[in-house]
Amino acid sequence: RFADALDATDQAAEMRSAIEGETSEGALVYATDQALVLKTMGRHAEADVIYQRILDLREATGPSDSKELATLLNNMGTNLLLMDRADEAELHLRRAIAIQEAKHGAGHPSTAITLSVLGTVLTAQGKLEVAEAMIRRAIAIMPPADIEMREGAFSGLTSVLLLQGRLEEAATVTEDGL
Repeated sequence: RFADALDATDQAAEMRSAIEGETSEGALVYATDQALVLKTMGRHAEADVIYQRILDLREATGPSDSKELATLLNNMGTNLLLMDRADEAELHLRRAIAIQEAKHGAGHPSTAITLSVLGTVLTAQGKLEVAEAMIRRAIAIMPPADIEMREGAFSGLTSVLLLQGRLEEAATVTEDGL
């Protein structure tokens, strides 16, 4: 099914680029969809090439603080983390957070998602205290009704606490996250 989705996004991106130009919003959205499908399929290097092309185009043609740019940077950060390129992921995610906070404020749910992903990156880098702070901040601003988002953040926080040897606190966080 992912192969079908990839074919469909490839065709849509090519058509939008041919009709509207490769820098049109429609073409960039479909290119982003291509990268997301590739990332989901585990084809991270191919997704990275597309993400980088989109980033270059967005930076050359659009505002440096758009919601679309922040979303792209978040997606790139996640993909880079999956490629074990945590240092690059951190840079993209911090930039996404800065844009999100400027646009929506520090308490917006999209900021929470990116903070949680950044916490995962910082955990991978061994920066456990900073990771814990980011994840706790993310949890504090996540909508209570968004169970899936909160489960991921609580899982990340539990991992950080376990890596720090804080077993009892990790057990409590796990229970709170349930």
